[in-house]
Formats: sequence, structure tokens, C-alpha cells
Amino acid sequence: MATTRFVILPGSQRQPLANSRPVGHADPSEITNITVRLRPVNDIAALTATVEKLYARPLAKRIYLTREELTHRHGARREDLDAVEHFAQRHNLTVSHRSAAQRSLTLTGALADIIRAFPAKLRMFDHSTGSYRGRTGAISIPPEFRGIITGVFGPTSKPPTVRALQPRLPLSPPLPSRNATTFPNSTARDNASASSNSAAPSRTAISPRTSGKSASRPPTSPPFPYTTAAAASRNSPTEK
Repeated sequence: MATTRFVILPGSQRQPLANSRPVGHADPSEITNITVRLRPVNDIAALTATVEKLYARPLAKRIYLTREELTHRHGARREDLDAVEHFAQRHNLTVSHRSAAQRSLTLTGALADIIRAFPAKLRMFDHSTGSYRGRTGAISIPPEFRGIITGVFGPTSKPPTVRALQPRLPLSPPLPSRNATTFPNSTARDNASASSNSAAPSRTAISPRTSGKSASRPPTSPPFPYTTAAAASRNSPTEK
């Protein structure tokens, strides 16, 4: 198809995603859609001025436009919508959505028919997030729509969205308990226990009467074979 019948749509240049690899041609029989954006009734600057004037007033004194007023002042022209719809029908495309307020038409049909109506370079690309149908270069439009069509969106597809992994902060080690001590094995634990016992001071209570003297253990009760009487006779002097 001769490209002289079409003109480049300004601002429609696109490039594939970074680190993408072309893997083949797109399926021309696939049913997809594009959105065609049209010029407004008045200039975009008029809409900007209306919004700035509105927000310059206090909130209680603002008078907002109705949907009908917004469409009448800043929507698409009816003749522009009709012209694009007739052009789409001649290329076997169906108008699945038409809105003067949004200044757009959604055209649905086979990918081959869409490319014949709005030429573009489409390829299938492989990306780390998945395969997708991408476009390189600009989209062309018929010369009779120069200045009328302001944007053509599609017929590309997006790769599957992969949520970015958030870096996980390193977990801090638990604080050691005040009385907890960790040993590599039982032998080391026993040795440490013995050394701590030998180094610890004596806890034997010293009464005021024996202060300054060596402390001795309190007397114990006599062994089992001895009774109180036997112990008394043993301690009495032996008769001669």
C-alpha cells in the first residue's frame, strides 16, 4: 500500500519497551479496537481559560457548567464524528462507542483492517514481564483528517503488569535475655558453671558471736543407730 495517501499524525511516535525483543508479526485476524480522538469545537485554550476563571472565584460563588453546556462549548463537532464513522464503515470497522463530550470514537475490527485504515508498524515483542503487541514509529491518517484527528490510541497491547518487589529490611537479632547465656555445648556449660562457683564469694552467714572466727557448719543430729541415751552414755566419763 502506498504511504503517500496518508500523512503522519503529529506526536504519535512510539518505541517498544526497554529490553524488548521482536519475536514476529502480529496476528492480522485478531479482533481489537482503537480510540480516535477529535478536535474540540473551540480551542483548548478557551477551555483552560474557563477552568481558570471558575477556580478563581470563591467556592460559594462558583457556577459549574452542565454536561450539555460542556459538550456544546468544548465537545466534538457532529460533522467530524460523522466523517470518521463513515470512513470506519468503509474499512469494515464498527463504531462501538461514540461520545461528543469525550470527543472520541472507539472503532472495533480485525487488526488487518485497522492497519489499512491507520497504517502503523506493529510487531510482537518479548519482554521479561511477558509478550505484547507493540508499535514503532508513528501512526498515519488520511489527509482529509489532518487537523481533525488529534490522536489515535492503539492497537497495541500491554504486557502483564508485575508488581515491583519492595526490598525487605533485614531483621534485627533478638535482644539476649538478662539471665540467659548461650554455650556451644554441655562441656563448656559445665566448665563455665564450675568456674563461676569457685569465683563466687562464700554466702555462709556469720553470726555476731563468731565474728572474726572461722565459721563452721552447725551441728547435725546424731546418726540413725544412736539414740539420745546412747549418745549421753558415750559422752560420760568411763568408770574404772
